Amino acid sequence: MVKKSTVMAAKTKKNSTFLMWNANSIQKKTDELLHLMESKDMSVALISETHLQINQKLNLANYRVCRTDCSTGAKGRGTAVTVSTKVKHHVGSIEATGIQIQTSAGPLRLIATYSPPGQLCPSNIDALLDSSIPTLIGGDLNAKHQCWNSRTTNSKGHALLATSRKKDFAAAGSSRPTHYPGNARQKLDILDIVIMRNLSQSMELETLTALMSDHNPVLITVVD
Repeated sequence: MVKKSTVMAAKTKKNSTFLMWNANSIQKKTDELLHLMESKDMSVALISETHLQINQKLNLANYRVCRTDCSTGAKGRGTAVTVSTKVKHHVGSIEATGIQIQTSAGPLRLIATYSPPGQLCPSNIDALLDSSIPTLIGGDLNAKHQCWNSRTTNSKGHALLATSRKKDFAAAGSSRPTHYPGNARQKLDILDIVIMRNLSQSMELETLTALMSDHNPVLITVVD
């Protein structure tokens, strides 16, 4: 089930840069996140696995935070989007944690998502992409496929690729691993990917060696 949360519409600069990151608990990592975003001049971050409960605060100086917490208390859930307070925005609603920004090429929807291991629910993807506005979804979907540079392919990756062909959207991953598992028996791989529909601009993905997590963040550049 896709949860209802908040979306903000905002204006941003040409050649927009965004951050996608599985934080594996954001609570004690806000300072390093803020430092990275300011050093890379990024106005938006799409964050998965925040691990936040409803009663926990998440403050980021000079950024507004839009978040969806796990209401069941399940471990390893929660998403958030941060947007610079310098970016003008207004509040609306959407079936996810996301924002809508205004680029030089027109409006663009940015959505943070997380999907735990298990079966893919195509209706969730459909709900997120149900718009004529160009949409970019970023996060850890636990869907591996060599089509988006994962080392291996799992059943969820097969399902996502099949759904993308039926529903006319694309998925992409960075050229370098994003997940560094703590288990020595597991190998580095790409779990953090981008899903897009109706995006006419070119896009570049770069894995950054930064921030404390078992996932490295990914720099997303949309060339207007």
